[in-house]
Amino acid sequence: MTRYAIGIVFAAMYASPVAAQTRQPGAHMERITDGVYAIIHDPLDEQFPNGNTGVVIGDDGVLVVDAAYLPVHAKGDIALIRSVTDKPVRYLVITHLHRDHNGGASAYRDAFPGVVVVSGAQTRDFIATNRAATARSAAADGSPLRTALAALEARLAGGRDSAGQAFTSSVKADMEQRIAQRRGELDALSTLRVITPDVAVKNEVDLLLGSRRIQVRNRGRAHSPDDVTAYLPTEGVLFTGDVVVQSPLPFT
Repeated sequence: MTRYAIGIVFAAMYASPVAAQTRQPGAHMERITDGVYAIIHDPLDEQFPNGNTGVVIGDDGVLVVDAAYLPVHAKGDIALIRSVTDKPVRYLVITHLHRDHNGGASAYRDAFPGVVVVSGAQTRDFIATNRAATARSAAADGSPLRTALAALEARLAGGRDSAGQAFTSSVKADMEQRIAQRRGELDALSTLRVITPDVAVKNEVDLLLGSRRIQVRNRGRAHSPDDVTAYLPTEGVLFTGDVVVQSPLPFT
C-alpha cells in the first residue's frame, strides 16, 4: 500500500502525482485516496504563512485536520469540502497552537455547531493565550505587524524603489493590493474569535467516522510544546502538522 505523510505546510509534495484536484480561489484540494484529501493553500502575501488542511470523509461525517490561518480561508476550505460531500464536519483536529493552523476554527463552529474540536492538552491551554497576544499585536500602534504595514505604505507613498526608480503602474497596483490584504489581515486578527478545543489529548485517542478509524496521537514536544498527528492505519495516511515540513529542510 502506498503511504503518504501529509505535512500541513508542504502536503502537496507527498500527494499522488495523479491526484484529482478541486480548486477555489487561494487553494486547491488533492485526492489522496478514497475519501481522503489534502487542501493546499496558495502562498499568502500576509505576514504569516497559511497552514494546509487534511480532510477525511467517513460513513457518517468528516474529520478535518487544522483550520487554516483566518476564518476567510477556512470558509474557502469548507466550500471545497462541500464540493465532495454533504456530510457534516464532526471533528476538527488542531495539530498545534500556531495561528496558521487554528485561526479559522470559528468558521467551522459557525458552519457545523456540533463539531468537536480536538487538540493536545497543552495546545488547548495555549490557544487562548496566543490568540490574545495576536489580537493585541494586530491592534496596537507600533507593534511589529503594524510597523511592517506602515513601512509598506510609506514605500508606496514615496513612489520609488531602493535604486531611486519610479514605480511602474503594475508595481503600484501590486503594492496597493498587498496593503489592502494586510489591512484586512490585521482587522481579522484583531477581532478573531477564540475556539477552545473540547477534547485535550494527553496520549492517544481513536476517533471513529463509522467504519473509518483515525488515531490522534500526542507526540509531545516537537514543533511546539505538544504536537498531535492524525493517522489512518487502514489507508496508511499520516497527517503530521508541522512535525514534518520542508522549508527547505525538515524540522528534525
